[in-house]
Amino acid sequence: MDRIVSIGPEHVLESACVLRAALTPYLHRDWSVRAGDLTWSCQETLLHAADCWYAVELASQRRDWLPPLLTWRPGLTPEEGLAAHDAAAALLAAVLRGAPPEACGYHGQLTDAEGFAAMHCDEVLVHGYDIALGLGVAFVPPPDLAQRVRDRLFPWTPAGDPWTTLLWCNGRMALPDHARLADWLWHPAPLSAWDGTRRRRERCAGESWCTEGCDTADL
Repeated sequence: MDRIVSIGPEHVLESACVLRAALTPYLHRDWSVRAGDLTWSCQETLLHAADCWYAVELASQRRDWLPPLLTWRPGLTPEEGLAAHDAAAALLAAVLRGAPPEACGYHGQLTDAEGFAAMHCDEVLVHGYDIALGLGVAFVPPPDLAQRVRDRLFPWTPAGDPWTTLLWCNGRMALPDHARLADWLWHPAPLSAWDGTRRRRERCAGESWCTEGCDTADL
């Protein structure tokens, strides 16, 4: 299977445009309903995915988790949430364009610029799907964009339709020959660091999933 692993600021901006185009016609719907299988509402999911944090992590070039610095103002409307997505995408795209080639930040692993771009796109696209499920509407991003995200974050993915397999990678559905994943995890580190196996979330005593080396909010 041919893989497309190049992903950058233009794809971050494209993801925001895809989300806005898909959801703007439904701003009048009830966004308090659950977003697909998540426990969050559609509105909460939209705000969760409008994340400036990837830009902060990459710009800091730290080697460990940063303390939480940003919180969303409660009660943002869906339109304000989409505007926040546009702003987060523009901020990360600017950081990506200005980052030196060797720049890395920390998100459970030392992560390069392409890894941050792919994580942002994955959040936007997959949570866009969750929201669309809750609203009862379709959400299907361009196959090329879905493939770039899938191939960069999930190099172990089986062959198949880019969007369907990306949803499988994120634990959203089963495939004909592969059960639905409950322990899925990104590989945001450079692909040269991949050991050839599927990364998995580790379950810890007293916790739903381990928070060491992964971000349990990235569901």
